[in-house]
Amino acid sequence: MGLVFRRVVAALLAFVFVGPGCKKDEPAAVVEATVSAPLSLGTLKTEAPILMPTGQPSSALAVSPDGKLAAVGFGEGPVALVSLEGGAGKTVMLDGHTEAALEAEFSKDGRILATAGSDNRLLIWDVSHPEKRPVVDVLAHNGDVKSLAISPDGKRVATGSVDEDVYVWDAATGKQQHHFRGHESSVYALCFSE
Repeated sequence: MGLVFRRVVAALLAFVFVGPGCKKDEPAAVVEATVSAPLSLGTLKTEAPILMPTGQPSSALAVSPDGKLAAVGFGEGPVALVSLEGGAGKTVMLDGHTEAALEAEFSKDGRILATAGSDNRLLIWDVSHPEKRPVVDVLAHNGDVKSLAISPDGKRVATGSVDEDVYVWDAATGKQQHHFRGHESSVYALCFSE
């Protein structure tokens, strides 16, 4: 089984088993679990436990293309950027959202992380300097941002929302490039073609 696949499984296990139900003032938990999968995939086991911050996770979850980082959103706004290398790796809290981060995606080259959520904002982070503020902070919609996608070249980010609109943003500047109208309900999924 590939190393990246094992890291993804480890991140998901930590998210599923540690996140839900944790209270904000409880200490972080460490989890090791075994999951039996159908289709003869056998038994999966984490290589090492992953330490996750406490709090109520949101639906935002992304793993970098190289499998070294996971981004996990939390209901009160922050996004945890968790190292998946070396067991209980370093966690950096990305403070920028004022409400739940609902979406997270890494660029194909792994250099940027885009997050969006209930505060109607799109934030773009330089993963090499995550302790700093986001490089882009845009009030993107008039409602919760429910979907986002990064173009294969990493130069554009698309967002969709409960306001029924889709926008495309310049990833470096946050300047709006396109506005698409026509949906009659919330936009829950977006992707770019290759």
